[in-house]
Amino acid sequence: MTRLLLVEDDSLIGEMIRLNLRQEGYDVTWCRDGVEATERVLRGEFELLLLDVMLPGRLGYDIARDAREAGLTQPILMLTARSDTPSKVTGLDAGADDYLTKPFHMPELLARVRALLRRPGADRALPTNSTVVLGQLTVNLDTGQAETLAGPDQLGVGERRLLELLSRRRGQELTAAEIAQELRHAGLSGDDPLTSPEGVRGAIHRLRRLFEPEPDRARHFLNADRGYRFES
Repeated sequence: MTRLLLVEDDSLIGEMIRLNLRQEGYDVTWCRDGVEATERVLRGEFELLLLDVMLPGRLGYDIARDAREAGLTQPILMLTARSDTPSKVTGLDAGADDYLTKPFHMPELLARVRALLRRPGADRALPTNSTVVLGQLTVNLDTGQAETLAGPDQLGVGERRLLELLSRRRGQELTAAEIAQELRHAGLSGDDPLTSPEGVRGAIHRLRRLFEPEPDRARHFLNADRGYRFES
C-alpha cells in the first residue's frame, strides 16, 4: 500500500483529506506539527508528502528544503492558503513538485496525488549511491553490482527496485500484491515480472538464494503473516 505523509494542523481540513485519501486506498500518516513532521520525513518512509505551509514548530517550506538536502526525492505537494506568486515560487524553490491553494476541491487534490505518483521514480526515497547491506554482502542500487554468496553478480532493474523498496520499508510487513503495486507506481515497466505478485514471489526466492546462507531459514527476506518482511 502506498504510504503518504499528510502534514496539516487544521483538524477539519486534515481529517477531510485523510478520509478521502484512505478511501482511495492510500496508507496515510497525519502530523500536525512541523517538528514531528520533519523527523518522519527524514526517515524516508513515505512515497509522497502533502505539506501545509503554516505549521506549529516549522514551516512547510523548511521541511521540504530539509528533505531535498537529505537526498530524498519523493514528490511533495504543498497545501496553503497563500495564493500569491512569491509564495508559490518559494515553495517550488524549496523543493515542492506541485502547489495547491486552499480552498480546493477534493477531486483535484486526489488527481494531483495520482499524477505525482505516476511520475517515473516517484517513490524513490533513498539518496543516490545507495548501498543495501545484507550481513557481509552488499548491493549497489545505482549500478546493480552485488556481492553475493556465489561472488559478484549483476541485479536487474526490477530486482534493484524491489530491494530499494524493501530497504525503505524495513521491518514492515508487505504482501506480494502490495509490493507489485508499489513497483508499478514507481514506474517499473508493465511487462516486468515484478509488477505481478507471482513475479515478486519469484524475485524474493532468487534474492534468498543469492544472499541467504540458509534460504529456508532466511534472516533478511522473511516470511510474515501478511507476506514478507525485510531485515538488514
